[in-house]
Amino acid sequence: MLLKTKWYTKLINGEKDAVEEMLELLFPISFSLNDEFVDADPSEVEVGFNVLNNNVADLSISFDKEMKYIPEIGYKITASGKEVSEFNLTQKAKNEYSNAFICSLALAYVKAVFEYCKPIETLRLELTVPSTNKKTGEYEDEILLFLNASRSAYNKIIYSNIDPVEAITNFEHEYKPIESQKVQIASKLDNDNIIWATKEDTGVEINAVI
Repeated sequence: MLLKTKWYTKLINGEKDAVEEMLELLFPISFSLNDEFVDADPSEVEVGFNVLNNNVADLSISFDKEMKYIPEIGYKITASGKEVSEFNLTQKAKNEYSNAFICSLALAYVKAVFEYCKPIETLRLELTVPSTNKKTGEYEDEILLFLNASRSAYNKIIYSNIDPVEAITNFEHEYKPIESQKVQIASKLDNDNIIWATKEDTGVEINAVI
């Protein structure tokens, strides 16, 4: 118990190794979804982190651009009120769902960091999808969202009441809506020093007392 208390003290003091251990244990976040209704799992993302000092951290999240968990069809009650009918979602509706997902995913990670790593006051987050450079053909990450999230702004948000697309505007941000092809966002993170979290929690050496 004493060793766990010492580790927790290091965490609340913002010591880098303890914060890194906590982030490794936290990520990737596991989302509980019904397999009957989704074809893929948004838990299947790559998450990297870089603790810059005792109150600033970077987070890089990469996910599948296809987003197979976005619905293709909708349901509505028939005029009789006794049956349910299916209808194909419009591209506009699919885009709205995709944008809501992107912003929701980012906000979920913001919440996780600020709730479990109390010393962190600033979180810089980039949400990316694998892509290729149309000019050179080389592989690159396409950044869909950059957030510079402050704890002070986070503390004012009531998560249960928000529209995620609107909520990201609480923070300094750059956003590329899914329907936009012209917006380009340059990376602001030190990607060479990112530590990639693993499901096995082997991205960093975990203290045995945790």
